[in-house]
Amino acid sequence: METSYSIFCTEEAKKYLTTKWMGQNIFYKKSTETTMDDAERGALVQGYPHGTVFIAETQTNGRGSKGRQWESESFGNLYMSYIIYMDKMQDITYPDYSLENDLDIAASLATFAAVTELGVQGVTVKWLNDLWVRGHKLQGALVEYKGEVYVSAKKKILYILGIGLNVNGDIRRQNTLSTVATNIMSELNGTLVCREKLFASISNNLEKYLSKSRAELMELYTQHQTFSPGDLVKVSRSNQTKPSICKVRGISDKWGILLQGSEDTEVWEGFYNTISIRPYLSRTVYIYSGANAVSWSAKELWITLNALVNRSLYDVQWLVEGSYKQGVPNDAALVVIGELLTLPVDSVLVNQVRKYVEQGGSYMGLGSGCHVLYPPNGRSHIGNEFDDPKPFNFSNITVSTQNGPKTIVSLSASENSLKNLHLNPDDMSVFGHYCDKDGSAHQINQDGSAHQSNQDGSAHQTNQDGSAHQTNQDNVKEPAIAFTRYGNGHVCLCGPNMEVTYAGLVEHTILWKCSGSIGLQQSSVFQRDLVFMEILKKLDLE
Repeated sequence: METSYSIFCTEEAKKYLTTKWMGQNIFYKKSTETTMDDAERGALVQGYPHGTVFIAETQTNGRGSKGRQWESESFGNLYMSYIIYMDKMQDITYPDYSLENDLDIAASLATFAAVTELGVQGVTVKWLNDLWVRGHKLQGALVEYKGEVYVSAKKKILYILGIGLNVNGDIRRQNTLSTVATNIMSELNGTLVCREKLFASISNNLEKYLSKSRAELMELYTQHQTFSPGDLVKVSRSNQTKPSICKVRGISDKWGILLQGSEDTEVWEGFYNTISIRPYLSRTVYIYSGANAVSWSAKELWITLNALVNRSLYDVQWLVEGSYKQGVPNDAALVVIGELLTLPVDSVLVNQVRKYVEQGGSYMGLGSGCHVLYPPNGRSHIGNEFDDPKPFNFSNITVSTQNGPKTIVSLSASENSLKNLHLNPDDMSVFGHYCDKDGSAHQINQDGSAHQSNQDGSAHQTNQDGSAHQTNQDNVKEPAIAFTRYGNGHVCLCGPNMEVTYAGLVEHTILWKCSGSIGLQQSSVFQRDLVFMEILKKLDLE
C-alpha cells in the first residue's frame, strides 16, 4: 500500500556519508524487480566501483536467503544492494561460505548499530543474518557470490550484498507480515524515520565493519545474538519433515551453529545453507475462534496479538471448538476472547475458562468477551445476542502506562460497558476511562464526587457496584479498561474493541459504516499498541 512518504533523495543521503567507498555512488529507482540483479549488472556490465549501491522504493521480485521471496512492495522502507569487491586469497577455494557469512554478519551488525542509535530497543541478531525485535524480523541480509572479475587490472572476487530493512511501512497492519515482521517506525511508537540519514548510518558502519577480522565480528555478534548457549531451538533440515528440538552450544569459527539434540551427548555443527532454526516456544497465547466467536473480532485479535506478543517467547494459536473440552491447554500463558455471538452460561467454554482462571491463569476479554467471567448485571446470559453493529462508535480513552498517560481513539460498544459488570472494587484497578474529547479523565471518590485524574494519568474506581458517576450534566465517566482478580488468576476487561485498527475498518463489512473515522483511528494506532503491550505486561507476559 503506497503512502504519502516522500521518495528517497540520493543527494540528501550523501550529505550524511562519512565513507570513502560505501554508498558514495547511488542509483535509485522507484520500482525494480530486485536490486540484487541491478547491482550485478552494474558490476559486470557497467563496471561500477566498490561500494556502489542500488536502492529501490519497491521490488516486484525481491529475494531473500535460500531462495525465499522478500516481501518488498511496501513504500517507506530500505531495499538496497551494494557492489563488493574483495581481494582474492590464495589459500581459499571459492565459493567459500564462511567468507560470505563474514559479509552477512558485517551487514547485520552495521544495521544493528544504526537502528539502535535511533532508539529501537530489544534488537538482536538472529543466526545468521537477520535482525529481530520481540521475535519479529526487522532486517534481512543476503550475499551472493558472483565469481572472479578484473578491477583496474587486478583480480577481485565479486559479491553482491543485499539489505532489506523495514523502516516506515506499517508492517503491523499487514495481514501477510504482522505475524513475522516489524518495522522501525512501529518500534519507535509511530516516529517517522529519515531514511536518508539511516541509509548513511548503515553505509558508514558497513565500511567500518567490513574492515574487521572474523574474530572481531564474532565478538560483536555474540554480544547481541538472539540464541545464547543453553537455549532450546527448533531445527529444520531439508531431509526432515518435522523439526527437531536442540540445545544451542555456541558458534563455530566458520559461523556454524553448534547444537546438541535432546537425546544426544555429541555436539554437531549446522550451517546456514543447510538448516534453519527458530525459537522453541513452550507457552502459548490462545485466541478463542469457536462457534460463538464473532469472526471479525477474532481475526483482528489474531493480527494484533501476533504483531505485539514477543514471538521469541510465546506462540499464538487458536482456541478452537473441542480443544478445551478437557480443559484449557496446559501450555496456555493467556486466553483471549473478543466479541461473541451468544454465550450460554453453562457452556463448556465458560466452565473451562473460569476453571483455568480460578487456578491462576491469565485472561483478557474484549467487548462481550468480558462476560465469560462477569455476566452483565449478574444475570444468566444464555442465548444473549451480542453481535449487533448498531451501537458501535468511536470513543476517546485515557489510559495510564509506564510511559505516562495516553489518549487513544477506539471502537466501542456501549451495551457492553464495564460499569454494568459486578466487580469487587477492592480487587479492581481501573486502567483506562472513556474521556472527553480533550482527553481529560476524572478520578471517582467514595462520595461520588469527581476530581481531575492524577498527573500520571491513573484513575481508580471506588463505587461498590463498579459504576461511574456523572461529573457534569453532559459527560459520564465510565471505566474502559480494568484489571481484576478472578480466583487466583489475573484478568483484564476491555470494554472498547481495541482489537480493531484502521486497517480492520476497511476490511470487514460490518465495520464499513465507521470508515469515515479511519484517519482518526490511524493517528492514535501506535498509542493503542503501547496500551496493548502494557496490558500484556500486567498479565505477566514479558
